[in-house]
Amino acid sequence: MIYRTEAFFGSARLTVCAFIAGVLFALLPFSSGATGSVALAWQPSTDTNVVGYNVYFGGASETYTNIISAGNAMSAVVSNLVQGGTYYFAVTAYDTTGLESPFSSETSYEVPLNAVGSPGAASDQPTLNVIGNLSINENAGVQTVDLSGISPGAIIGKQKLKITATTSEGSLIPKPKIHYTSANPTGTLIFTPKKNATGTATITVTVNNGEKTDNLAAQTFTVTVIDLNQPPTLNPISSLFLTENAGEQTVDLSGITSGIVTGKQKLKITAASSDDALIPTPKVKYISANPTGTLTFTPKKNAIGTATITVTANNGEKTKNLVSQTFTVTVLAPSSTASVAAIKASDQTTSSDIMSQSEPASPTLTPLAHANGQFVLTVSGSSDQECIIQASTNLVDWIPVWTNTPPFTYTDINAGQFSQRFYRSVPVPAP
Repeated sequence: MIYRTEAFFGSARLTVCAFIAGVLFALLPFSSGATGSVALAWQPSTDTNVVGYNVYFGGASETYTNIISAGNAMSAVVSNLVQGGTYYFAVTAYDTTGLESPFSSETSYEVPLNAVGSPGAASDQPTLNVIGNLSINENAGVQTVDLSGISPGAIIGKQKLKITATTSEGSLIPKPKIHYTSANPTGTLIFTPKKNATGTATITVTVNNGEKTDNLAAQTFTVTVIDLNQPPTLNPISSLFLTENAGEQTVDLSGITSGIVTGKQKLKITAASSDDALIPTPKVKYISANPTGTLTFTPKKNAIGTATITVTANNGEKTKNLVSQTFTVTVLAPSSTASVAAIKASDQTTSSDIMSQSEPASPTLTPLAHANGQFVLTVSGSSDQECIIQASTNLVDWIPVWTNTPPFTYTDINAGQFSQRFYRSVPVPAP
């Protein structure tokens, strides 16, 4: 008996799948271990643009659920076919651009059953391909896992293959559901993680062919549910040095996020002071979902000393809901031992008007240059005493711009942004 199928590719006729029983280019079934296999062969295309062939097959006529690339070969072996099942095949050709021909005419093949004890027969377990581990996000919803390589092994008769699944952590992954039609080589496993649950569960999938022995095959894989509930974020805040009666201060807050949370909570920012007699509780200006905000406070009149300010972000979650940053505010009395330098620059030219005053015991500022919007100065003094360079635009409000141990050179790369800026060096207060 001869079966011949044809497909058309471009203007040339491609002859594929010439099956002649008992001779070369035949559709020849053969066993391979516990699974059925079939060898397919076809005549080459005469179209010079053809570079390869694809073999399509499935468990129903003209319903092809699987594909095998044969490359430029004139034959292919399709394995892992379920014994007793009927499969339908068609072939296509493709050219150098990837353009693929229509399906050829269809041919079918029924995989024979091997009787235990007969020549060449085997008593093997069913088969199931390895299933890859899975990582998903918290509250990811319904998940579908493909099952493949399913066969009953070499059995007598047409038993109904049964596939089941179990979970090691029902509180994370409830028992999965199996969607499978016996004799098919593929199926699916479906599960939905518990709401707001995180962790890892092991899923075991078992194939049972109903035999008394060698009847089971199992594969395990893990499902890891990633915890999305991360704490909020807030960038570190630099310490601040002020002069007594310095007036209202504004501190920028940055790097603010709510973390990755399970809902849309409103982020709340608060601040507290360790010494209200020096620095009253600061006020926070912040609009939820913004990455920045501000903190304002006014030191108490005629008060000096150091207070620790704690800024806290709260995303409203039950756990991992807080992040805090602390910084110190030091209010110094006016010091005659402070060294002061001033730079006036209405533009970024090399002209400058610099003055300095100091006593020998204090760190000394020496202006070096003002050019291209940058102001350079050196600091000399005792190497046993760290000093702080502070900058001001009004000789009242001072902010720290650099801390180091003399001698050192400091370059203010932002000097050109100010029409007038003053600098002074003060010793770091003893703890």
